[in-house]
Amino acid sequence: MSGNTWLLVSYNHYLAPVESKNWKYVYVQNNEFVAQNKYVFGYILNLHNSQHVWYSGNAVTGPYGSKWKKVMADSQSNDNHVS
Repeated sequence: MSGNTWLLVSYNHYLAPVESKNWKYVYVQNNEFVAQNKYVFGYILNLHNSQHVWYSGNAVTGPYGSKWKKVMADSQSNDNHVS
């Protein structure tokens, strides 16, 4: 997933915009996440049992961008690279 613009405009009921289960060799790079709603969960990418994930060059913008964090991973996820 690269070069996309994601509009975060609604309350997401505790789900991250990118929610993964059992992903392997995933690249989330050079995307823009525009936070336009004050109700947030807090993570852009939430990993469940995912391996070999690269998260880099992404930007969180918009009036509520500072409320979002980059990545959350459960204990079954490994080899994740966040920058």
